[in-house]
Amino acid sequence: MYSKRDGMFSMPASRGHYIGSWDLGRHIKEPKIQMLRLPDEDPIPEMTEKKWQRLESCCTKQHYLVESLHTDETFMVKWYTESHPITNNLWDHFLVLKIDKEGNAVYTKDIGHLCILLSKSEAICIPSKSNSKVKNSVYMLKEHEFAIVMISTNQKFGRTPFACSLPYYIPKRLLI
Repeated sequence: MYSKRDGMFSMPASRGHYIGSWDLGRHIKEPKIQMLRLPDEDPIPEMTEKKWQRLESCCTKQHYLVESLHTDETFMVKWYTESHPITNNLWDHFLVLKIDKEGNAVYTKDIGHLCILLSKSEAICIPSKSNSKVKNSVYMLKEHEFAIVMISTNQKFGRTPFACSLPYYIPKRLLI
């Protein structure tokens, strides 16, 4: 992700526990490494041990950094996918962390009137009202599926199976 706020490239590392950042003018040889700090008290509310074990056993784990230019907030989205080839069933689960400038990360189920668009391109965070999108949600686009996932409940809506050879969201600024 390129952060306009910080003027540097950033990416999650080491299972989403660190963020590596590069300002090509200052950190060309050594990146700035920031360890994310979760609060000591109950870092993942309402997460049972069984559910946590299920997340850790998922076959696919992807971490996305996304910055909202409208609210000046940074989020890390952890996308877990469990696949059952025999039943042709996929289970997706999203954890969203709000990250402040000092690297303090807090799990959240509410990102307000924002929505996050995830695909094979860079993650995008936009205001839901001005773009006719559902607030507090993740729009996921994969090769064989499109769905809207409510962050507060992790429920999928509008799940549509389809074949898409180009599963990419393209920001409006690139279309002009």
